[in-house]
Amino acid sequence: MAAMREKISTWLERRRAQTLVDSLEQWHETCVNVTQICAQALLDQATVEGDIGEVLDGADRKLYAFRNHMTEARREINRHDPILARRITQVTEDVYRLRNQTARFLIRAQGPHPFAGGRLTEENLRNAYYYKALEEAGFQGREIAERLQRDTDTLWHDLQTLLIQAQKALQI
Repeated sequence: MAAMREKISTWLERRRAQTLVDSLEQWHETCVNVTQICAQALLDQATVEGDIGEVLDGADRKLYAFRNHMTEARREINRHDPILARRITQVTEDVYRLRNQTARFLIRAQGPHPFAGGRLTEENLRNAYYYKALEEAGFQGREIAERLQRDTDTLWHDLQTLLIQAQKALQI
């Protein structure tokens, strides 16, 4: 009977460890990818002249799966370190905040006619909309992106000890 409990306990520990490793890796990859997509859109004026829907759709597709990874990662980390779990929640919320700020910027940069995009004929008018959008939303989005990159890197570094422990548990 004791051997059976030990076997079940070991299996459960390995399963939790695998969930932790998988969800954290996916969570981190999504944070990095969405931050890069949004930061690039906030820095490249050509993005506004193209189809902004492609940029936002790319970020949204990644965020759709992100919800599951964040929930699993936070639940597993909360068992070990509630402070790290709260930090994951904060970074996750910042990723969504960055996406929304990027959307706000891209829409405003297109001017009063959201579907005008590259069809605006006057270069000066396009630039005026772009710079106004930067002031209203773009600069704040850039600040969020920079902070998010730092916070994600720092948190990922801080999570390494926990990930190493989980990987050792997988080798038992």
